[in-house]
Amino acid sequence: MKNLNKTLIAATVTALLVGCGGGGSGSSSTPGNNTKEYTFDLTVSTTNQCGESQAVPNVEVLLQDANWDVISTHQTDELGQISIVTTQSIINYSVVSPSYNGDNLKDLNIYSYANISSSINAALTLDRAALADNTNCQCVTQDIELAHTSLDELTLAGTSAGTVTAELVDDRTTLFKDVEVCRVADGEWPTHSFFVQGPSGSDELIGRTEITNDFTQPEQGNLQLISFDSAITTGIAATQFDELTTGQLFADNLHFLTTSPELTESVLLFETHSHSDDARFYSQGKNNHVDADSLFGTFQVSSTHSLYAAQHDTLLNLSPEAEMPDIDTGFFTEFNGDGSYDFSAVADYPMVSITSHYRVVDESNNTFVPIRWTFVGETSGTLPTAKSLPDYKSLVNAETKVSSSEVILYKSELANNYAALSTALLKEEKYNSSGPLSNLHQHHIFFSK
Repeated sequence: MKNLNKTLIAATVTALLVGCGGGGSGSSSTPGNNTKEYTFDLTVSTTNQCGESQAVPNVEVLLQDANWDVISTHQTDELGQISIVTTQSIINYSVVSPSYNGDNLKDLNIYSYANISSSINAALTLDRAALADNTNCQCVTQDIELAHTSLDELTLAGTSAGTVTAELVDDRTTLFKDVEVCRVADGEWPTHSFFVQGPSGSDELIGRTEITNDFTQPEQGNLQLISFDSAITTGIAATQFDELTTGQLFADNLHFLTTSPELTESVLLFETHSHSDDARFYSQGKNNHVDADSLFGTFQVSSTHSLYAAQHDTLLNLSPEAEMPDIDTGFFTEFNGDGSYDFSAVADYPMVSITSHYRVVDESNNTFVPIRWTFVGETSGTLPTAKSLPDYKSLVNAETKVSSSEVILYKSELANNYAALSTALLKEEKYNSSGPLSNLHQHHIFFSK
């Protein structure tokens, strides 16, 4: 499965780049009509540097029919909220989020959802730094030293404060460089963890960590931490999957994030620490099926199984799909020229998300505008790109070519139906240790030009 014919891959990428922009109409399912009125509530927010959730007002929300024609247009209020009264129990809708550089369009993000219950309270957190207000944030950047048990070498170091460079100063000290931490001005610092791994004497692998919420800069030298908590070793089957990622969720952050490569026989787990009682455990097993480059672009296919659990004893109960999903790797006929798509041949995966990237020229000022359009729907239906958005017809329409796309197919071991999965996604329940998204299988298909 991992050695696909180069000709087939080239044909696949070409078909994808053309097919995702197709026009037309039609849908496999039609939103139902009912004389009863339903109220659809949506809250749109973003997060600033210091972790504050902030409302995003004046975001355009389009209520649409099954063919993605616009029924009505709405805007979020100053609280980032909107309530739409409709007689349809199931709706299609899109959220349109542009950002500007002066009067010129800088970029455009679109989020479209098909066949959604109109009686839920939905949420959408935009990953949009340009929309966040950081004036109330206080940030410091500093080097931090972590004292720990003697290590023969440093094989891994990490922090929940972000991606940083770390190096051994001596066998008992690791230096984390340029660590940036932000808080609300004069408020409490966030809680972050710092950890190291490596061989130590007769021990093939040990781990040490320290968790702190005090990032006050010392008058002289570096901020110094001492690690008191150690990790236990948990064995796994060496050939179970290609990659294993583990971590813990507590204090509003993901901690101890570790990715182990193929043939790893054990992983370290920080079982006891100052936040053990509040921690939820995260793990993901991954199998890579295809990773190929050609003159036509890049094509990748992988499968994952993710768990969020209150107890660590189920952490490694992972079974990502070992085989390729049932897709047409030759011509990708899942996408059709009339704007329809069909992934129903992939059995027991009831939900799909398709994120397409475009890079187009705004002819009004002759500048490039990146556009990202994310769609969530059942495994067959009509793409929202089949119809142009009223205010952006000249930029993105049925003829616009896709530069890259990612298709994700979803299957839950807890509630495997589209209604349950889409509701959990729209309520942003990703990090819960219960619910459909807490025990999730996914197929990932990526291509780029």
